[in-house]
This record gives sequence, structure tokens and C-alpha cells, in this order.
Amino acid sequence: MLPGLIDCHTHLPSVPGSVFREETERSLRSQQLQQMKAYLAAGVTTVLDAAAPASLFATVAGFEKETT
Repeated sequence: MLPGLIDCHTHLPSVPGSVFREETERSLRSQQLQQMKAYLAAGVTTVLDAAAPASLFATVAGFEKETT
């Protein structure tokens, strides 16, 4: 039994349409946090983004601090 679903093909840093809306950095972080919450709400507890930049790890760690 798995503890949750696994999504092995994600694009975590991307926010669809953000370039056209000229999003601010704060707005992008907020939308990325919402995407992470949506994964959890759908039962996905593990994701893989093979092309994720190293800076993304700090961003995700910051999300954990924001939600606790």
C-alpha cells in the first residue's frame, strides 16, 4: 500500500499564463503554494520535477513553514 499518490511528471515552478499577466514574484509564490495544496487535496504526496532548479527546494521548504 502506498501512503499517497505519486506524480512523476510535474512542472512545479511554472504557473500557466503568468507571463501574459506579468505576475509579481509574490503572486507567483502564492499560486505555487496553491498548486502544492491542490496536489495534497487530490491525494498526491510525492512529486517529481526532473528539471527543477536548485532554488525551488528553498521555495518548497518555505511553503512548509508558511503552512504550519
